[in-house]
Amino acid sequence: MYQKNCDRCQRPSFSSSEQGEWLCPVCGNDLTCQPFFNAMTQERVNVAYKVQEQRRQIQKETSSQPAATRENKSINLII
Repeated sequence: MYQKNCDRCQRPSFSSSEQGEWLCPVCGNDLTCQPFFNAMTQERVNVAYKVQEQRRQIQKETSSQPAATRENKSINLII
């Protein structure tokens, strides 16, 4: 089980998955790029290779979309 700490509301969030988007259940902040911690020991877990892979995939998806779609997507993520 993994834990990430929200930098906006300072609350912990838990998951058993290393992949995919990770949103704070309290405030909705995107925690995808925050570091992973072991939920039991509170030790940092090195999963940087998977996070980098996710970033590359997101960049690849957005670079293949028209500019107007990318701008709309960015606005939607901010709101």
